[in-house]
Amino acid sequence: MNFRSLKVLYILFLSIIIVTCQIFITINTYAQLPTKEIKKQEWIEKNKELKEIYGVNKQLAPGFELASLIALSQFPELIPLKIDIIYSKIKTTMQARPTIWFLLRKKENRGYKVIINS
Repeated sequence: MNFRSLKVLYILFLSIIIVTCQIFITINTYAQLPTKEIKKQEWIEKNKELKEIYGVNKQLAPGFELASLIALSQFPELIPLKIDIIYSKIKTTMQARPTIWFLLRKKENRGYKVIINS
């Protein structure tokens, strides 16, 4: 082995170590993020209130009403938007799409579809 090939191997070895360390640091960082536990009974009691506030202009998929309303409650800026949440068999977990006439409408009148997979 000559000096040049040793230098390339050394750089490759250091790169692998750096990438591995970055992965462990990232995993450790996300593991420490605070999480909030959602208690279903607590939200069931608020279901009617959630529908009145966050269910306006929304078409919710049957069986996913409560989960959709909880998710929408975390984003109050979505209250005025028209959003259809649909349950369908798709290849991904979830998709968000604009409606057909998206670009032809004013920004405040645009609608969105969120498709949920089983």
